[in-house]
Amino acid sequence: MEFIDTSNNDWFVVWTMSRHEQKVCNKLEEKSFEVFLPKVTVWSRRKDRRKKIEVPLFPGYLFLRSFYERETYLEVIKVDGVVKILGESWEHPGKVPEKQINDINVILRSGTEVLAHPFIQVGRKVRVIWGPLLGVEGILTEIKSSKSRLVISVELVGRSIAVEIDSTWVEPC
Repeated sequence: MEFIDTSNNDWFVVWTMSRHEQKVCNKLEEKSFEVFLPKVTVWSRRKDRRKKIEVPLFPGYLFLRSFYERETYLEVIKVDGVVKILGESWEHPGKVPEKQINDINVILRSGTEVLAHPFIQVGRKVRVIWGPLLGVEGILTEIKSSKSRLVISVELVGRSIAVEIDSTWVEPC
């Protein structure tokens, strides 16, 4: 599969119909777009058993990296399952900073348990200075004994993820 050069392109958020994230991701990849659909493994209860399944970290959303113009918008919006590209209008889509995408990747690859977390607007911004999440920035929302809860928020989506880390591993930004 050949991908377009996305080295200087921005990340955008694609809002999908419920439970269509993977289908939309596959269709956009077929069109040679760079797509990021972060997933986590959770326990699911089936009739008589429990099973581990992968689910989107941000249900209903995925990230698209592309040079953005009218043709891009039209090609994306025509994909079955796409609701819209988030932003003020098609001409002014919201952009997700590269740092947030990288931080989410670092957290997912670290093997640390990731929990969905309510979106946080207030709190102290901190940077992790030690451990597997070194360099990740987020909002410190809770401190209990020796553990802290660090939240990474994707403002455009209005969603966040949380991870518990050692309180001594963070410093104010």
